[in-house]
Amino acid sequence: MRPGAHERVAAALCGARTEGQAGGVLEALVNALLAEGLPLSRASTALHALGPEWAGVHLIWVRGKPIQAIPREATIRNQHVYLGSAPHAVIELGVPEVHARLDGPRAELPYKFLDEMADGGATDYLCFPLDVRQGLSADTEHAYWGRQWISFATDEARGFADEEVAALRALLPLISLRCALEASKLTARALLASYLGGNASRRILAGAFRRGTAETLHAVIWYCDMQGFTTLSDVRPAREVVEVLDTYFDAVASPVDQRGGEVLKFIGDAILAIFPVAPTGGVAQACAQALAAVADVRANLERLNRERAGRGEAALGLGIALHQGEVSYGNIGAQNRLDFTVIGAVVNEACRVEAMTRTLGVDVLLTESFVRVAGLPAQAVVALGAHRLKGVAGAVELYGLPGAGAK
Repeated sequence: MRPGAHERVAAALCGARTEGQAGGVLEALVNALLAEGLPLSRASTALHALGPEWAGVHLIWVRGKPIQAIPREATIRNQHVYLGSAPHAVIELGVPEVHARLDGPRAELPYKFLDEMADGGATDYLCFPLDVRQGLSADTEHAYWGRQWISFATDEARGFADEEVAALRALLPLISLRCALEASKLTARALLASYLGGNASRRILAGAFRRGTAETLHAVIWYCDMQGFTTLSDVRPAREVVEVLDTYFDAVASPVDQRGGEVLKFIGDAILAIFPVAPTGGVAQACAQALAAVADVRANLERLNRERAGRGEAALGLGIALHQGEVSYGNIGAQNRLDFTVIGAVVNEACRVEAMTRTLGVDVLLTESFVRVAGLPAQAVVALGAHRLKGVAGAVELYGLPGAGAK
């Protein structure tokens, strides 16, 4: 590498703009190293992030190809792709670094995946640990998250020169700091999305975190409540109740997300969600998305109840209300404790409508307002008459859906 390379690579790495793209840091580093004459053919690293179901993202750069960003599950530490690998060695076995020539006898290669790299023409491989413990506690649980790794490979016949290896070692503290920053941003996005939903988390990260910044939004309101939850929680241990709720929420909330809705909150055993009206598709499309989610939920709950019946467990029921209208969407709460949610008359009405599913013995209720803007023909719904709702002026026409759902 040329004189002054360290400073130029450091400047490129520090100035890299990632714009939420996890691979941006690795791309900036690789481009800077290539500009300094380092003969790279491959580079890889992993940004570890804290999340309920995943461990971060594995980034792979191969010369002539775009960077791959592969999400890794939280169970990665127990998977064969990680166990017995060079990253495993430098993160958890205390190996200071791995340096392996790949053009010698295959039997001497220390890790199986290096055979594949050699088959691809690589001649030399390096793997270093990265210390990203800044901001993490000393808990044992964080030992893995506090150390990441980075690897480099070349297909030059000479491999990596000693001075090139030394130059990479000298860059490790800076690479660690930048990866720690990216991992922390990745964690923030992942945790915010898990607790607030994708849309709300993006808005907050974009600056919508001041109290009083709610906006008026036209949306389909989805309110869903498990039926029989009080009895279940009274007669079963708390741990079992939580397990049932998690399974139930997977069956109900996942279709909402997959059909373009946004789960705003879990209220005990209830779910409040919205399907925002997009400028292009209009309210009819939002209604269609909500109805498609209802069909998915019915199918999921039918499957779940078959499994429960096979174990001798009682079936789970639910009630869903669909309504539509304008809501206030944004930050609401006290000075030091905010909630990103929706409020408005149509939200309150949807909650009251859902309570009528028990009275009418159905699993889904649609308001006349929803049926009208959705453009549903008379044969697509079941008229259930006008009903008085607590706290709502006047009677509201309610409709059911054909098909037997769990009640």
